[in-house]
Amino acid sequence: MNKEDIYGPDWMELDWSPWCSLQPARGEISDLPTQPGLYRVRHAELDGLVYIGETGRSVRERVRSFASGTFDGEMPYRDPHTASPCVWAIIDRYGQDLEVSVVTPSEAAHKQQRKAMEDALIALHRRVQNQSPVANFARILPGYKQSSYRKD
Repeated sequence: MNKEDIYGPDWMELDWSPWCSLQPARGEISDLPTQPGLYRVRHAELDGLVYIGETGRSVRERVRSFASGTFDGEMPYRDPHTASPCVWAIIDRYGQDLEVSVVTPSEAAHKQQRKAMEDALIALHRRVQNQSPVANFARILPGYKQSSYRKD
């Protein structure tokens, strides 16, 4: 086991799912679990992870909301997921080769533990890659302008 292998199936001693396509049209997201958990996203053209996230609801539904609009022709709003505009920009610049992997440890049912796990994963990513995942913290790629939140 290598705790620094951010792509590994046992990163940080967690039992991560196999990587699957983030593209909703491929239908692989439908096979993700419905428990609370954490997820990580990668792109074939980028070093490091694109995003690390957590949810207290269904990890399948959170990943669906993450992917929502990111494969459309126009940049999506920042809701239902604040990272969607950055992921859209990544697809626009580098192509659609995005994958997701999830983990649903029993500790993920507890908000503080789940958020602490997310923070630890982001901190380790920073240590290994010398940067945070590119779409975390509502950032956007250089040359793109962040979209707004949807106005109802």
